[in-house]
Amino acid sequence: MGYASHLIVKTFDNSFDPSTRQLAQLALTLYWAQLAGNYLWTPLFFQLKQTGLALLDIVALTGTVYALTNVSSKLPSPAPAGITPALLFAPYCAWLTYATYLNAGYWYLNYSPWARPKQD
Repeated sequence: MGYASHLIVKTFDNSFDPSTRQLAQLALTLYWAQLAGNYLWTPLFFQLKQTGLALLDIVALTGTVYALTNVSSKLPSPAPAGITPALLFAPYCAWLTYATYLNAGYWYLNYSPWARPKQD
């Protein structure tokens, strides 16, 4: 995440094309938004035990990271060997998809009004 954001900042700083700078600025805004959502999730889930709010947070976080990956895929890469920020964000997208599934499953099985205990 850190190196990917560094590449985006480097693209923003080195570009003279206004559309590339605008895309890099959007990518940086999405990066900071996902960082805030990421910092919110842990206290919501573990400390406050608000798994429903944590689920809303992680769904928004996952969507933000997918948008960040999409926007950063349109940026030229200043890195050697064709490493792009989007390539570096891909494992994070996979992890967030799985973590969202786990959070949703935990909420559904423990707190959902639709989950009913088995009747014998």
